[in-house]
Amino acid sequence: MNVTKQINLIKRVDQLTISLKQALIRNIFFMLPSLLTIPFYYLAFNNIEIVKINDLKGFATFIASSYPSQSIFSNGASIIIFIDLIFLIVDTSKKGKSLHDKLGKTYVIKYTLTN
Repeated sequence: MNVTKQINLIKRVDQLTISLKQALIRNIFFMLPSLLTIPFYYLAFNNIEIVKINDLKGFATFIASSYPSQSIFSNGASIIIFIDLIFLIVDTSKKGKSLHDKLGKTYVIKYTLTN
């Protein structure tokens, strides 16, 4: 089978859709950390000291020293994603459900469309 002819799609099962509440619960792990860091980056980019920085390491050091709470949020997000991955790896139902799928009462089905 030619790999270029395969298209992976998300397919609704039995024409069921998830509710807004389920979608928010399922995706809160990924949305919340990003939303919480917006104020820190807003403050950082409005700080006059940022014009002196010319590399990524300097920027990371500047953010970490100027806004230590941002590091807490970023590290917390990494831990949550790691825990989500562990749930996926040790899933005993073999349905490939990670933590965010279990909390949102959803699951993903791989559907391959071939010609």
